[in-house]
Amino acid sequence: MAETADVVVVGLGAMGAATLHALARSGVRAVGIDRYHPPHDLGSTHGESRITRLAVGEGTAYAPLVRRSHEIWREIEAETGEQLMLQTGGLIIGSGEPGALVHGHADFVGRTIAVAEQHAIAHEALDADAIARRFPQLGLRGDERACYEPSAGLVFPERCVAAQLRLAERCGATLRLGERVLLVQAAGSGVVVTTDRGALHTGRVLAAGAAGRARAGAAAARAPPDPALVRARGRATLRTASRSSSGCTAPARRTRSTASPPCPARTAWR
Repeated sequence: MAETADVVVVGLGAMGAATLHALARSGVRAVGIDRYHPPHDLGSTHGESRITRLAVGEGTAYAPLVRRSHEIWREIEAETGEQLMLQTGGLIIGSGEPGALVHGHADFVGRTIAVAEQHAIAHEALDADAIARRFPQLGLRGDERACYEPSAGLVFPERCVAAQLRLAERCGATLRLGERVLLVQAAGSGVVVTTDRGALHTGRVLAAGAAGRARAGAAAARAPPDPALVRARGRATLRTASRSSSGCTAPARRTRSTASPPCPARTAWR
């Protein structure tokens, strides 16, 4: 008989690992599948570092998400002892030339400052003279302007993926690594995920990678939702979930061996 789960997450890079961790922490019976062994260098989540900043000039809607992500990184650091984020301060600098494009936007520095002001993010707006005094190592033309954000810095993506997968597994998620998803099909009230090792019946499939989305196709989108799953503020939780003494939230119908290492989470995913 095929294995069953509430949610199957296909692809365990940055998005997939974070999703699997959140689901497991909320008590959802979740299975994570990756054809390789993350973290690895065969996707977009690899390398030593990625920039992080609260004042995201690409769009004001990102600012609350990044602020929450900083909180989550610190929570995971406390739980695992890993350093995942390093706040160094960040300088967004651009030309004062009209129409100059940065990240596809004109006046990107101005957009960054506007986001910082709208979301009360600590920052300094600097003209060319101020930039030259603060950062003499930079070669300037003299018409630049900049936004300095002290809370900006970097995250270590491979450490982040590894830490979240460890916590997901400690909270009850099943990791199936080195396993390839071949097909995702709607079946009755759920979905069947066929891999090179067998089949899984699930209520939902979340494809967190280009290859997974391609295999899922339209079939997964047509599958009716698992009635036990509800969506609360964009995060999946179980109606039958109850808090365990270890900090993970476990569904009432699920039992866990006492030999399993306890989830170190101090608070349920909110």
